[in-house]
Amino acid sequence: MDAGNGLVSSTARPDEIDPSDYDAIYSYEKALLPFTTKVVVDGRLVTGQNPQSARATAEQVAALL
Repeated sequence: MDAGNGLVSSTARPDEIDPSDYDAIYSYEKALLPFTTKVVVDGRLVTGQNPQSARATAEQVAALL
């Protein structure tokens, strides 16, 4: 469901999103090498890729507080 500004409204269900809009809505990142630290911060969302990222993820969360 387009909110009129090219973004999907918060009330849109995943099955209502046009697949051609996925690249503009979703972002996928992974570490260059497996089992290395990878943390991604997007606004207030912080994610770590694997257990090796736990410390760096916690540091990023603490930095946002």
